[in-house]
Amino acid sequence: MRAIKFLVFAMGVVLIVGFTVVVVEIVRRSSTLKTETAAADVAERPAAADPAAATGRAFDGRLDLPEGARLGEVAATSSRVVLHVIMPDGEDILYSFDPVTGEIAGSLRIVRSQ
Repeated sequence: MRAIKFLVFAMGVVLIVGFTVVVVEIVRRSSTLKTETAAADVAERPAAADPAAATGRAFDGRLDLPEGARLGEVAATSSRVVLHVIMPDGEDILYSFDPVTGEIAGSLRIVRSQ
């Protein structure tokens, strides 16, 4: 009976240690993956496409809006900047910019169903 208790205790310790090793390894690999992905993104950007090198500014772009339009919200990721513009008639438009070139990558008109 003593041997069975010892074996059950030892197997419990092995399970806990194994689970801890798996969790630590998952956390370690996910943090390494994020660092490598960010470094690869920076390395892939061409230096010639850097507007700061040509103009001395970090961002060079233009968005012409009609009179009365206003900026709602701004959201940014590593690859896009999205502007929410509210037009004078109440229409909502999302503009997606490339932060490297400053060019409009696309737009989305939001239509409300009646």
